Amino acid sequence: MIPFSFLMDLGGTPIQDLGDVLRAVATPAAGGRGPMERSWVRLRLLDLYGNEHVRAICIDPLFFPTLDLRQADAGGWECTQCP
Repeated sequence: MIPFSFLMDLGGTPIQDLGDVLRAVATPAAGGRGPMERSWVRLRLLDLYGNEHVRAICIDPLFFPTLDLRQADAGGWECTQCP
């Protein structure tokens, strides 16, 4: 990713907030594969100068697992690995 850039599009899905990101990675990929099993995902980024950039990333839950960060009832934070 590019520092100080905005995520505009993730795999063809426009991104407005974190919920859009979560929905985009949960959507089954083309070819009948399930969620998070895509080989590559395209990111469209916008830098602070208004230039668009496209990057391809590989989602690899083995080496980069998805973590869930939630605020606990006591006010602290809990981080757990998603299945």
